Amino acid sequence: QKARCEQFIKKLEDIGNELGSQLRQKEQEYVTTLKRNRLEIESLEQFIKREHLGLKEAFERELGLIETSFDEDRGKLVDRRREELDSLISERDKIETEKLEHQKQIIDEQRKQIEESESKGFHDRRALKETLESELRRLEIQLEENRAKHQFDADKL
Repeated sequence: QKARCEQFIKKLEDIGNELGSQLRQKEQEYVTTLKRNRLEIESLEQFIKREHLGLKEAFERELGLIETSFDEDRGKLVDRRREELDSLISERDKIETEKLEHQKQIIDEQRKQIEESESKGFHDRRALKETLESELRRLEIQLEENRAKHQFDADKL
């Protein structure tokens, strides 16, 4: 029985050694697999970083193109609006100039009418003055004649 126990213990030790050996082998495989997984993860991480960087650069290039296009469109729109504004300002200036010229023409016509009225009034006043002066001389002569008649009549009386 002791021999059997020893045999059984020896079998158990052999099984334990075999299991220990298998365990060490499995641990070695596990460590190797972990190292391989770590290397794969690091490789995958670097790949993702490169992809991310590439996508980021592509995005920035595309964004730059969009911004450039936007700036060009905005510049064209600003130029078009500036041309419209210049056209409207030019049209407004033309209309204002026409109005000012029309007002100047009206003022010139009114000045001419005033000058003509003053000139006519001056001639009319001069003619009236000459008429009145001649009438005054005629009346003075008549007054002198009437005085002389009155004196003559008074002397006769």
